[in-house]
Amino acid sequence: MINDIPQKISQVGENLSARIQEPLKSAAAMRETIRQKVLEAAKSSQLDRFVDYISPPPQMLKSN
Repeated sequence: MINDIPQKISQVGENLSARIQEPLKSAAAMRETIRQKVLEAAKSSQLDRFVDYISPPPQMLKSN
């Protein structure tokens, strides 16, 4: 009974590790999808037009 404790602790640790890995993989996949969509938007001309629209004119920018 007491001799089984290390083995049971090891099994619990393995089970927890397996349960944690699934959400981590899922979160990593979601992050990658978001990253790809941001890259696609960054490459699109629509984002360039938006940035041009919201950017101040050069004369309003501070010169160092």
